Amino acid sequence: MSATRQGREQERPRRDRRTETPRGERLGGRLLFLGVSLLLVLGLASGAWLGASDDEPGTDSIYKYITLWEEVLRLIRGSYVEEVDGRGLMAGALDGVTDALDPFSVYVPASEVESYRAAREIGRRRSGLLVLKERGTAYVAAVDRGSPAAEAGLKQADIVSMINGRSSREMPLWEVRRQLAGPVGSEVFLELVRPSEEDPIEIGLVLAENEP
Repeated sequence: MSATRQGREQERPRRDRRTETPRGERLGGRLLFLGVSLLLVLGLASGAWLGASDDEPGTDSIYKYITLWEEVLRLIRGSYVEEVDGRGLMAGALDGVTDALDPFSVYVPASEVESYRAAREIGRRRSGLLVLKERGTAYVAAVDRGSPAAEAGLKQADIVSMINGRSSREMPLWEVRRQLAGPVGSEVFLELVRPSEEDPIEIGLVLAENEP
């Protein structure tokens, strides 16, 4: 290190870290507390359930999972750094349950059922594309021959990372399919990740009437 640089380092004012608590450290501390607390709750609950399973072999009551959910929700509401939307948490939990079943299962909120049914019927016909989600990742499961998706260059196993500028990880499957069910002639902008390509691929998919 040069003498000039050493001089600048010595002249730089020093903060008294004993009296200063940066916001990032406070936030990190609360998140760390929440994470440790969640692990503790899960560990204690799991231990209790394992003991119950030993006493009653072959039983798998849904109530023990409901009890765990209530405990985790209570902990989040009491310790998370921001106010929590209970409905949003419940919707996310239900979406996660169906995602854990298989790529074809989907949870649709009651308010979106009708629009989802319409999107499911016309979406593939207009795009020629079947998109599924597994563990939060949206991917192309099928491309119909001669369809707009095939003409645009989409391929089976492409990962759909963005749809119209939004991350597909933030969208439940019903919303992904609704994005692909726009009016004839409208364009859906997709960002794809393809294993054989180093960089993401951007594609504009123009919807049209197409029979799969």
